[in-house]
Amino acid sequence: MKVITTHAGMDFDALASLVAAKKLYPEAKICLPTPISSEVKQFMAIYGKIIPHLPAEEIKLANVTQLILVDTRWVNRIGPFRELVGREGVKVHIYDHHPPHPNDIQGDRELCQEVGATTSILTELLREKKIPITPVEATLLILGIYEDTGSLSFASTTPLDLEAAGFLLSQGASLELISSFLNRSLTERQMALFNDFIERAKIRIINGVEVIIIVTEVDEFVGGLSLPLHKFIDLKNLEVVFALIKAKERIYIIARSRTLSVNVSEILSPLGGGGHNFAASALIKEQNIKEVEERLHGLLKEKIKPRQTVRDVMSFPVRFVSPRTSLKEAKDLMIKYGISTFPVLEKGKVLGIISREKVDHVMAHNSGRAPLKSYLSPKVFTVSPHLSLKKAQEIMMDEEARTLLVLDNGKLVGILKGPDLLHAFHKNAQGFRHSESSFSEREFPGWGEPRFSVVRNLLERKIPKRIQKVLEQGGRVAQRMGFRAFIVGGFVRDLLLGIENLDVDLVIEGDGIEFATELARQLKGELKRHRGFGTATIILPHGFKLDVATSRSEFYPFPAALPQVKPAPLSEDLARRDFTVNTMAIDISPSSFGLLIDFFGGQEDLRRRKVRVLHPRSFIEDPTRIFRAIRFEQRYDFQIDKESEKLIQDVLKGEVFHRLSRERIREELVQILKEDEPEKTIHRLQDFRILKAIYPKIELTPQKEKELNYLVDVFAHFEVLSKEKSKRWLIRLLLLLEGLDEEEVRDFCGRYKFTREDQNAIISGRLEAERLIKSLRSPGPLKSSFIHSLLRSVPQEALLFTMAKAQDKLVKKRILLYLTRLRLVEIEVDGEDLKNMGYKPSPRFSQILEEVRRAKLDGVVKNKKEEINYIKEKFPPEEKK
Repeated sequence: MKVITTHAGMDFDALASLVAAKKLYPEAKICLPTPISSEVKQFMAIYGKIIPHLPAEEIKLANVTQLILVDTRWVNRIGPFRELVGREGVKVHIYDHHPPHPNDIQGDRELCQEVGATTSILTELLREKKIPITPVEATLLILGIYEDTGSLSFASTTPLDLEAAGFLLSQGASLELISSFLNRSLTERQMALFNDFIERAKIRIINGVEVIIIVTEVDEFVGGLSLPLHKFIDLKNLEVVFALIKAKERIYIIARSRTLSVNVSEILSPLGGGGHNFAASALIKEQNIKEVEERLHGLLKEKIKPRQTVRDVMSFPVRFVSPRTSLKEAKDLMIKYGISTFPVLEKGKVLGIISREKVDHVMAHNSGRAPLKSYLSPKVFTVSPHLSLKKAQEIMMDEEARTLLVLDNGKLVGILKGPDLLHAFHKNAQGFRHSESSFSEREFPGWGEPRFSVVRNLLERKIPKRIQKVLEQGGRVAQRMGFRAFIVGGFVRDLLLGIENLDVDLVIEGDGIEFATELARQLKGELKRHRGFGTATIILPHGFKLDVATSRSEFYPFPAALPQVKPAPLSEDLARRDFTVNTMAIDISPSSFGLLIDFFGGQEDLRRRKVRVLHPRSFIEDPTRIFRAIRFEQRYDFQIDKESEKLIQDVLKGEVFHRLSRERIREELVQILKEDEPEKTIHRLQDFRILKAIYPKIELTPQKEKELNYLVDVFAHFEVLSKEKSKRWLIRLLLLLEGLDEEEVRDFCGRYKFTREDQNAIISGRLEAERLIKSLRSPGPLKSSFIHSLLRSVPQEALLFTMAKAQDKLVKKRILLYLTRLRLVEIEVDGEDLKNMGYKPSPRFSQILEEVRRAKLDGVVKNKKEEINYIKEKFPPEEKK
């Protein structure tokens, strides 16, 4: 017998999950727990007949072979069925959306995801398996989702909940029907309790978070306690509420949170409670309510994460202008730094603000040389750096202000803008999670809702402990110095993609060199400063290298120029980067270690596998980004988004690309040729006609593409046998230059200023390949000394190129013999030995030693004694003088 059940106090999410699970396990019996919530009791009184079920007392536990649990994993919440947990012969399957807990039941199969409702998980399964859902069933399922997600408005709501609700609506779910159960009016007793909540609510500020605590007593238990509490929360627009309600010998605690920084399930767990991050409850028997309140207060102080304040998200240092700055100068600065509003200061005092809109309006009717002092707005809105973000938002809303100046004891210390707040309210929910079920036969695809803890957990799992400790120490050092430290760049991107990368770059909001100096001192590391760039490198005793930079902005004085840099907030530092997937940062401050910061939608583009530039002028300002876009696209199997592709084509049509220095083009081409599999990237360069822009006669033909593919085997064979690395990029370039004559090859090398060594290898490889192939093609035996003599003056890269070009296996074998063995052969005798043998020093020494080398290569001599005897025989005593 198979049984489906859920937790005591069943709500609509649990009821809907039972119905959904029944469709996945049609032969199983639904067993309703006792008690059930008053709301569900009302529903069942009307519609209970559509849900066939059995009472627990009618089920013989001895006959149960499979237990399906939905919306719970706690053994103490499933009534008599707890006896089946761990029983031999009984399989347990679990579907749940609550966070994991040490007391969780361990199922034989589990599909547990931290989403808004368990019903969403099961609805996704029904959709995947294409199991039909009737409109009545769809209505009940969406009721479960809407109840647990506050009609999709709670912070716990995830993309999966939205998708599930959308699917159920497409199956005929009726929102009109469920509204009567979601928007119920209060009973007389619930109304009395609601009024009691209003009267007894007390505000506590705990770790910067406003917590409402209600302590009350009632003569008798009031059914549906959560309903008046929700009404109270909605009325007051509250974020965190704990209600302690004593009824006779029992104390009921109901907790609700609308912020990611307060996990009510974690707080109530020590009191025997449970639930999820945003809704939890506990039942305590025969204890004093005052003592319970005191214990709860201790747990709140221990468990609530410190709340972000204005100081944590404001931009600093602040760019400002003086009242004597001209309108034109102000406009130029606004364009340069991408700023729409400047504070106007004189001698440290804020006089007002000036907006880009105001500047443009005045300049349309007046000279741009006029000073700002006559046009600034003296009406400014200021806040303290210690103010909560919620209060700052309320000020913005009340005053309809897009910008707040942050003053500390009258001194301007930062600026707060609407986008800063928007980012701050979302960043605790930013991160990345690739959801996996514990079903052995399937992996849940897609991206889950980002969480603060996910990136922190990735850091803990993916990087060595010693590096974690370095980063944690860096966060502490930055905080003590009044700075903020962030991991940025490719490390963040690759961490989220699951690619190993220990090349860590830190950006400091503050003085990067000062920070690096202190961190290097504490870690006993070597420090290399680069003051002109505001950067430093710390090399630790165990070899780990940490690059540190001051957070800065860039300004391109003209297209294709190298950028000019100045200190700036993190948002501006990230804004100067090439693609959205490279703009994410991870906060390493102690209070928010692992917090993913994503101003520009980088994680969404990672999910969509898109390469996208940040702004329309990106490729104009730096055309080398075209190469990098194509390189990233092919390296990660991404796709350049359509708008970015159009911007590339626009740049290539104009003259901007040709203003790039040849050295920069060379370096980008070399980077592409260094990729593990550059063929697709080169193909894309050709699709965009970039190869022709580099050199008109360069073309990637099918034959060259085939030879590029074969080079992988050549490199592998050579590097495994010789334990050496080769300049792979140079050999691939030789293949690309096939079809150019000698003069064109020399022109290409000179035009792009390759080093003399690289030019020699390129020209030698281009000219020598056919000659070498012809000489080595002989079917008869060739002496090793002949092969050595033929190949010894040819650069290694030219030889590997020749191997790739050769069709004859014997030619390849002979070149590989030289590279891996013959070129390493050394003789043991030297000039001193010849003198000791009585030979007079002369140019013939070289000839004698060369003859010995040939003999050793051909196996005629094998050791020093034989070498000496060979010399005596080959060059008799009468030839010594």
